[in-house]
Amino acid sequence: NTQLLLYVQIKDNNIYMIICFFFFQAEDGIRDAQESRGLGDVYKRQVSTQSTWGILSNMKIFVFAIFLSLVLAKSLYDPMRYKVTPLSRVNWDKVVIKPRNKNVIIVHFYKTSDSLSQKFAQEFQEWSVDNAGIYKLGAIDCDKDYEICEKEKVQKFPTVRVYPPLPIPYFDLEGEPTTQELTKSASRYVQSNVIEVNSANHDTFISDKPSVPKVLLFTEKKGTPLLFRALSVSFEGKLFFGIVRNTEESLVNKYKVKEYPQIIVVKASEKKTNTYKGEIKFSPIFNFLNVYSEA
Repeated sequence: NTQLLLYVQIKDNNIYMIICFFFFQAEDGIRDAQESRGLGDVYKRQVSTQSTWGILSNMKIFVFAIFLSLVLAKSLYDPMRYKVTPLSRVNWDKVVIKPRNKNVIIVHFYKTSDSLSQKFAQEFQEWSVDNAGIYKLGAIDCDKDYEICEKEKVQKFPTVRVYPPLPIPYFDLEGEPTTQELTKSASRYVQSNVIEVNSANHDTFISDKPSVPKVLLFTEKKGTPLLFRALSVSFEGKLFFGIVRNTEESLVNKYKVKEYPQIIVVKASEKKTNTYKGEIKFSPIFNFLNVYSEA
């Protein structure tokens, strides 16, 4: 009796396979006439060349068929390494429809026959490392989930679609999609709950709803950074966000700000403040602030 153990792992766009053959003695040590080759009940360790070749030939065909199917079925996206959510009819409403009350969602619609998506998928995944959280990111294979793609009236591939917060209608990127164009088109729709804080309204801002921690961003730049806007949406109702310009000297001195940008968490009930000292990226700042949002 012969059994095959096949182990397959897909990692870093490579497919790794381990194939093990197991040869077992027949029940109670009795082999059939062909296997025993006239030696009665004696279990022979030698394997018949003819029978083994037939087994191996069949196994080769079997393994090749599995390998081929895995290659063809392999998704363009690797959710274990990157932050683009594979979409289907199972999670479409949860990831795309429900969050549209305040989030910007970006979806890549593709087919396996779509050559341009191969290039964009890798670029999109690398871009997702720093931008997931600022946007909700997803991708859907329209060969597999054609019902969703038909419902969304997607007719060309690739299609990269931006879903701004409702009631703003969605729109598609024109031409060959790039993450540079995507940032330019989508960033304007990221909402903001950030308040401009100065010496005149600072005390009111800090004392309003004392149980809610306040997050202050000290900056030399004009406007409100995209990342800070997105964080204010993520922690809506849990943290209050304010931006302080470097020209507000009294506040700069009060909080002993020496460099920019600087993020400080303030609690009305505590004299001690907490300063963020990590990278200016969404994920680490989110993790830092999340501690205070749950307090």
